[in-house]
Amino acid sequence: MCVKMADDDGLRVPYRQEGSRRRYSSEESSLDDRARSIYQEAAIYLEEGLDNDKFDTHPKTEKEYRAFRRSHNHIYYTIELLAPFCLMLLALVEKPATIKGMPVWAKGCLEITFISVILVLMVIRGMWLGWKNTFRQRRTIMKTVLIIGLLIDSFVEMVYNTHHFRFLRALRPLLLFDAYYLSGLRRIMRDIFYSLIPIVDMLVLVFFFLTIFALFGYLLFSSMPDDQYFQSFKSSFVQMFVLMTTSNHPDIMTVQYDHKSWSPIFFDVFLLIGLYLLLNLFLAVVYGTFGDHEKSKFKKLHLHKRASLIKAFSLIVKEQDGVMKYEQFQTLMKYFKPRMNQLEALCCFKVLDKSGSGAVRLHEFLDLFLFCDMRWAHIRKGREQGRWYDMAGCPVILSKCGKVVGRIVEHNYFKFLVAFVLVLNLTALLFQAIYTTDPVGQSARFDSVDNLFLALYSLELALKVFGLGPTQFFRDFWNWFDTAIVILSLIGRIADDSLASFVFFRPLRLIRLFALRKRYRDILFTMWVVMPRMGHMLMLLANIYYFFAIIGMEVFAGRITKGVFNNETDTYLTSYYNGEKTGRYHNINFDNILRSYQTLFVLTVVNNWFIIMDAYAYVCGEVARVYFIIFYLVILVVLTIVVSFILDAFLSMDNERKAAAQSEDKVTNSKELTVKLTADDLRRSPSPNPEENIFTYVGKRQRTKDDLSLILYADDIPGWIEDYEQEVARRGTLSVNKLELKRPISIASNAGYTGNDIPLNTM
Repeated sequence: MCVKMADDDGLRVPYRQEGSRRRYSSEESSLDDRARSIYQEAAIYLEEGLDNDKFDTHPKTEKEYRAFRRSHNHIYYTIELLAPFCLMLLALVEKPATIKGMPVWAKGCLEITFISVILVLMVIRGMWLGWKNTFRQRRTIMKTVLIIGLLIDSFVEMVYNTHHFRFLRALRPLLLFDAYYLSGLRRIMRDIFYSLIPIVDMLVLVFFFLTIFALFGYLLFSSMPDDQYFQSFKSSFVQMFVLMTTSNHPDIMTVQYDHKSWSPIFFDVFLLIGLYLLLNLFLAVVYGTFGDHEKSKFKKLHLHKRASLIKAFSLIVKEQDGVMKYEQFQTLMKYFKPRMNQLEALCCFKVLDKSGSGAVRLHEFLDLFLFCDMRWAHIRKGREQGRWYDMAGCPVILSKCGKVVGRIVEHNYFKFLVAFVLVLNLTALLFQAIYTTDPVGQSARFDSVDNLFLALYSLELALKVFGLGPTQFFRDFWNWFDTAIVILSLIGRIADDSLASFVFFRPLRLIRLFALRKRYRDILFTMWVVMPRMGHMLMLLANIYYFFAIIGMEVFAGRITKGVFNNETDTYLTSYYNGEKTGRYHNINFDNILRSYQTLFVLTVVNNWFIIMDAYAYVCGEVARVYFIIFYLVILVVLTIVVSFILDAFLSMDNERKAAAQSEDKVTNSKELTVKLTADDLRRSPSPNPEENIFTYVGKRQRTKDDLSLILYADDIPGWIEDYEQEVARRGTLSVNKLELKRPISIASNAGYTGNDIPLNTM
């Protein structure tokens, strides 16, 4: 965030404060309608580059521009996200309901309302794209058919006032994938879709392998009188499939082992080939396919962004000059990033102006998307390192003490001492846990030890704050973590018994040990970087759960109860569903949406999943096994893609660490840049002291998946650009090195107007 620049230091600030953001001042001269339309159109090109919108739908008239704005704002995006989400939440009140009591007509009215909102949003989007372009998209056609089906389904339920089998409501998550805020989720779904062919090929190979071994198992072991696994080929196939998940091992081979001592070889060979070879080969194929498509998609997105930047640049810049001046850049940012203040625009411009010429050329402007979202903070003189004792007016004694303490806390010996204290604390906690019969009620002899370590931790924090300064101290995540743990521990120590449990937050500080070793730091850092992407994976998993949960409720709800298996039933399931010790499996069912989610998570974990499958197959028929097998295969694919993404992320971070090691830079979770501005840049009155005319600003933004991709494909990007230039040069529509573009039709639609005479915005 930006640090407020004081008005009382005799310097003129070219903007005024409004709330928490600084807006452009009234000194900004107004543009005529023709020039304003050019900047608006250039901003739209930039938005189309970020949103991956095709240029075919670029607004060319004022009417199309208004339609574009109606479908490209945060209100529209929020409603686009909430309407499908609320529609999915109706599963809580639909039969079998978690929240009972809502009439069918009331639920139907809510469903029709949410669907109507989605239809209105589609109409608004169609007014921008045009109906012909709208229904060219397969996604729109699929969405329209689904909405019509849901409306018919809901009307039928309301007319008959009773629940019927509703398969279509399991497809509601498809409406959610079209939301702007879930573009990452949509991208993952697209990657999975384009990876289906090699995935299906590998699944065919796996099932062929299963079929062969199931046939061998049936022929070898079906003659054994007490065998319950290979009595038929169907049973043999199911059991071998379960064996590939290791859930029924070694139970499946114990009966055969009694009769034939060589029988374990059959199962060992099956597991070695199926589990350790084929499934790992499946991971390799999915990783390769997913990586290739991710690379292809990133290439298209990168070139599309590049094209949008070139189009925007060509609209504003005079061809004979070939440079964009700051006033033009600042006006463009006003329309592209309305919340960006003038200071942020100035810092962004300075970063782009690598040559220091006071103007941005095309090859520099192509980096705009990397810096336009940065938040800039003013680092005042003497605070570049966050050291409070370097400030003017600080007493000499405190300044000297602060410097000494700062050198101490940054020394390796101090870090080793902290690590030694952490190890001692771990040893004391383990000793206390092993030899204390009442760990909740702390004995007096351990209280003194706990107080000693708590005092040492508090002393460490105090020394770091004093030696580093609060600003630099709190830049480190681990310092925030340590501070929170120490404060909670102190609260638990001095508070009454009701807050005594806070004391047990202290063991969490031992996690700090992992930060002392570089390999652990790299792993934790990579986990933090990939967290947003993993959020998309979790949302995808939740939507897959929703689909299977609805199907499960429609088919299996109410089929498993506590007394469904009794002691007279000739099945091993009795011990799991009615036994005195382990007979609690009847709670794992599909009786409502929340129980269904829990059941599906149990199936995802795999352990004992075949018991649940066998129970439903027993009460619903053998065809019920298809549901559980398909669910397992879908989750296998999704989790394999999760592993593929993590491998990609670690590879990207490893490349960045190697590059950072060569340049002696530090790899962090955020992109950070430093810009120095002069008093003239800020339109301030110069000071007699030259050093006071330089102002340092630091810009930061969170690292994104695209940043990792830029690192991963750094060697390939020049070749992509070269091929792209050759292609557009052949078509004669766009050139990167020369501004020989076919100028887009301006929204103003003024004949003969080329954009060369755009007025500059004066401050």
